[in-house]
Amino acid sequence: MKQVTGSNTPQATNKVSIQLTLDGHSFSAHGLDGEFPGEEPVEAELLTARTMLVPEEVLGTGDAGTLLAANGMAPAAEERAVCSLPVQGIVAVMAAHREALRQAEEKLGDRILYTTPLLREVQAGTPTVWAYRTAGLLYIKVYDGSLRFAGVIPAPDTADVCYFTERLRKGVRAQKLRTQDFRRRRQGVRQAAERLFQTDRMRIVSGKYKGRAINPPRNLRARPTTDFAKENLFNVLGNLVDFEQCDVLDLFAGTGSISYEFASRGARSVTSVEINPVHYNFIRQTAAQLGIGNLYPVKANAFLYLKSCTKQFDVIFSDAPYDLEGSEQVVKLVLEGNLLRPEGIFIFEHSKKMDFSACEEFWQLRSYGSVQFSFFKKP
Repeated sequence: MKQVTGSNTPQATNKVSIQLTLDGHSFSAHGLDGEFPGEEPVEAELLTARTMLVPEEVLGTGDAGTLLAANGMAPAAEERAVCSLPVQGIVAVMAAHREALRQAEEKLGDRILYTTPLLREVQAGTPTVWAYRTAGLLYIKVYDGSLRFAGVIPAPDTADVCYFTERLRKGVRAQKLRTQDFRRRRQGVRQAAERLFQTDRMRIVSGKYKGRAINPPRNLRARPTTDFAKENLFNVLGNLVDFEQCDVLDLFAGTGSISYEFASRGARSVTSVEINPVHYNFIRQTAAQLGIGNLYPVKANAFLYLKSCTKQFDVIFSDAPYDLEGSEQVVKLVLEGNLLRPEGIFIFEHSKKMDFSACEEFWQLRSYGSVQFSFFKKP
């Protein structure tokens, strides 16, 4: 299966681009401040992960927002769902910021035509993976005789792109090896792609529960550590610690993704601290479903927990929200408290904006795409 990038589709002269900014709360509208003389249509390319392609006739079964919600991409409160014009019987359904759409429609009126990179034409006479990255998003289409899959995933860093495309290549190759019938093979290609793009699903990477699917409810607002970063993190830890001799503390546990990985590798105990009641209950239920008897969820404020905890741990992991004010105080509380055993390791996940290299206990930095892990070691 070959890979191609870009598109052969001629670009419209009159075109604007609307996208969310990196903070995920505001938007930018490139080109909207320009002049658009005449009566020619103006393409507004919406760069959003909430994008799906549907057959034209499917739109008659419900509105755009309903279709997105039914596929796990419900528009946020500040967003509105819109549709493109049909392209060879396919329509793009997208959710974009209401204010951005209002500004564009106020200026361009009926001339505006919404579109997406997923609608770009690809010449694919042979099995092909088409990939296009822009605005921190990776657009992928899989062809095998015809279009078999189309999806969008967040990919803020080049390493994220490499990870997903390599996983896709392996998944497609494995499906081809396992199936002989062409019709079944085409279905296998689509399923392989869909599994990779189901970002609301997680799988345990290794250990006793390897391959077990974790399905967080759609109202969870956590940002799980990416599979790419998680796999690399545990490859590093596997050379540093004996999991079966470790008591682990997972701070800001979110979906519990990191906790399950430690438990799967045989950690002696895993304590998962999470203040959000929905997340906390999800961790409890998932641990029970997996049969993990040594995972102990704690519903608590992580900062207060660190100040009052009397137990010591061999490994402490923290994945505080990147935009949480004062999150760097976790490092101080862990290192100044008596929480790490001798030779214990503390891993703090953070964005590229933070730097802890001046800290006395700082050991090393591991960078995986947009994710940074600062390692600290107690003497």
